Amino acid sequence: MAKYGLLIDYYYCTGCKSCEVACGIEHGIPVGQFGIKVHQNGPWEYAPDKWQLSYVPTPTDLCDLCAERVAQGKQPSCVHNCMADCMRYGTAEELLAYMGDATRQVIFFPEAQAGVGSSALETYGQAFTATIEGKADAPAAEDATGGLSLQTTIGEVMDDAAVAAVFEECFPGVLADPNMANGKMLTFDTFVQFPQAAEKGITSEALEAFFAKVNAADLDASGAVAGEEADEGDAEPVAAGLGLNLSMSTKIGEIMSNEAAAALFEKHFPGVLADPNMKNGAMLKLGTFVKFPQAKEKGITKDKLEAFFAEANA
Repeated sequence: MAKYGLLIDYYYCTGCKSCEVACGIEHGIPVGQFGIKVHQNGPWEYAPDKWQLSYVPTPTDLCDLCAERVAQGKQPSCVHNCMADCMRYGTAEELLAYMGDATRQVIFFPEAQAGVGSSALETYGQAFTATIEGKADAPAAEDATGGLSLQTTIGEVMDDAAVAAVFEECFPGVLADPNMANGKMLTFDTFVQFPQAAEKGITSEALEAFFAKVNAADLDASGAVAGEEADEGDAEPVAAGLGLNLSMSTKIGEIMSNEAAAALFEKHFPGVLADPNMKNGAMLKLGTFVKFPQAKEKGITKDKLEAFFAEANA
């Protein structure tokens, strides 16, 4: 019988705890208990200007790898909702093959696998999950024009003045709450299920009205006014031999898979793409990766990326 588990690439984990929240919502786990728990190591300085700080999501004895979701062909809730795309589900053989030569990875094989030890989750979540069936799993209700949707993150709204102004009009005072900055990596389809969202008057219906208003104003998925340069706006896919149109929204994988883009990236950031860890972050946007401490270690800053884009898009 195949053995299934979770691969955690903690090189990219930001400690956002979306996996904890998604798991708790999926299974109705009581506050203070967890199906997966993010552990923080550090910060501490172990050499001059060298610091230890990492986050490692660890399944608990309550984890059954979301047996019901998996039986329906879905990913475990923690994997589906991971903001850094640093978690993988699969057989031991698949996960070992995926791991390759990259470092800072760990594989867990939770004890409560399908049909074994999952009664606690059933007790906690049977009634609860019936009321939210499919909410966390539903695809983002993307606007036909590619505008804002439930998959938009809080940070994307906060970081764009035009969109933030519309949000303030729909939800007065919410973005001024300091706690909102701590949830910048959460998508609205996750946040709307929090009790804090209801307290602030943020419901699915109210969000849909907000999205409709923004999208009708010809704002793109990052909130930038159409035709203006966006800091992290949507980029056209990299097209080999047709000139490059790169931005903060371009994914690492798009750079790696395009010979011209990769060569220019190598010129600006020598040796970075050769790091085996980079392939595991292929789905990350450069605008997200530049915020990671690993980017700073590699000399990748926002200013240097802008210089790279300028040369690539000229």
